[in-house]
Amino acid sequence: MSNDSDRYDQQYVSSHVDEAQPIRLEDEVPQFPVLPVEKTDLWEETAFALAAESGDYDVVLWTAGYIIKGNGRNVWMDRDAVEHDLLFIAVPKARRGTMSDNHFVRAGWHPTERLDPGKLRIERTSEQVVWHFEEHQFVARPPLWEAKGRYAGVELDLRYRQLGRPLWHWGAFSQTAKTDRGGYDAFATVEGTLTTGGHTFAIANGQGVREHILVGQSADPIRILPAPRVMYWL
Repeated sequence: MSNDSDRYDQQYVSSHVDEAQPIRLEDEVPQFPVLPVEKTDLWEETAFALAAESGDYDVVLWTAGYIIKGNGRNVWMDRDAVEHDLLFIAVPKARRGTMSDNHFVRAGWHPTERLDPGKLRIERTSEQVVWHFEEHQFVARPPLWEAKGRYAGVELDLRYRQLGRPLWHWGAFSQTAKTDRGGYDAFATVEGTLTTGGHTFAIANGQGVREHILVGQSADPIRILPAPRVMYWL
């Protein structure tokens, strides 16, 4: 007899796209309305990751925005909210392989830091889609993206250029109504600058990931996905 976790695994595997289709501009607008928003939990994420060397430092960045709807089991605590995250770490290269206090910025994960949905503005033209999180913007012109603006005391001016084919391991957005999930990860080279604390970190040939995913009620990590399952990191 199968359980919820077994069904989740089967659904996750079946949602993969065998052919690595290109990312289209229409894939960059919000996709969540295809799910039963008024009676399910869901979250939709748009995000950027970066690992790079900059002068005497190694730097790591994660920044993301989430549309959150909690109208099912209310696993996300809010019925309607926007989450806006940023984590930035700068570690002197001389400290590689050691543990010590490092300079970092972290903002957005606590529920009290969530935004009213009206704080997110999404603009689409014939050439690009821009997600505006107040002073912070994610710009999509696939296969090019930008993370720019200001958030949590960090000035971002980063450009991501896709490498190779995207990984549609969450499934095509066109199938989300059936599979309860969809989205991609794309590897990228990154260039630009990060400025905080009076220091500007120049980024050249950084390694990055661009991600856009949507998951519905089946992504209840506490009930369905205990360790060591694939989404335990949630």
